[in-house]
Amino acid sequence: MFALTLFVVSMGCPQVKRPTAREKETLCAANQGSEALNTGASGDSAQELQDIEERQGPFRLAGQDFTVVLHYKRSPRDGGLGSRALVSLDIRDDAGAVQYQESFLYSVEGGTFPEICSADVNLLRGSNGTGLLIESGCLPSAPLAGGPWQLVGVAGGKLVPFGKPLVTEGEWGGFVPGAINRTANLTQVLADVLRLRVWTGYFFVSIPARTQRMGSKLHYSLKPRVQSQGVSQALKLVLQARISLHPCRESRSVLAQGRDAHPAKLPADLCKTLLARQAQTAKLHEHRSRPSVPSRG
Repeated sequence: MFALTLFVVSMGCPQVKRPTAREKETLCAANQGSEALNTGASGDSAQELQDIEERQGPFRLAGQDFTVVLHYKRSPRDGGLGSRALVSLDIRDDAGAVQYQESFLYSVEGGTFPEICSADVNLLRGSNGTGLLIESGCLPSAPLAGGPWQLVGVAGGKLVPFGKPLVTEGEWGGFVPGAINRTANLTQVLADVLRLRVWTGYFFVSIPARTQRMGSKLHYSLKPRVQSQGVSQALKLVLQARISLHPCRESRSVLAQGRDAHPAKLPADLCKTLLARQAQTAKLHEHRSRPSVPSRG
């Protein structure tokens, strides 16, 4: 029986302006598997930087212990939230060997970091296994730029990433272990679900990413669940895995699975429906907010 172990690593940063989801995807893809670089820093600034480490764990997965090590550069000139920048993230086995690594670019200007990245690691326990989710983020970035979220787990005795990182213009919606159904002598274990709340420009769409194992890889099955009445059928034609959402007007949202996402426009009739419903909602709120006028007796 295949035992799947996954790690969830969540990377975040202080609340400042964030890059768009597509920019974050490009940046993190360029950072992953590369050495951290120090660009635009004077010799004195580079020499002043201090190396610090943070450790999390150990986490026991598939009978093995793994420890997460976060490597930072810290500037003694700045004591605020931007005083340190994440350089790399390592996941090591109990012998100290690096089994997984992500690297991040950084630069120094005047003894401070104009752009910083950070990470957080959370253990997920599902019906199909236990693992780590890696969510990375860099600041400054655009509002609602969510992810990337990367699943890492044990397969064939090795710690490997499953699938490509998930990036969206939205937010993390939580993790739901798969239901276990027992009937007579049969036990059915449903897929574990990662939930993403994607902003379309007018409302959020809840998209469950169901984990499915195919061969030695774990794949995501994305199926939207619209939190608005009247347009769910139309959105099902648009909200597919590996596409970008471009709602009406200038607003746009991105749901990308890896770097090979392709843009898609909302149909004109759907845009009309969305705008009409938005206008009706605005009129209803305006009517309800008006003070009542007492009738003359």
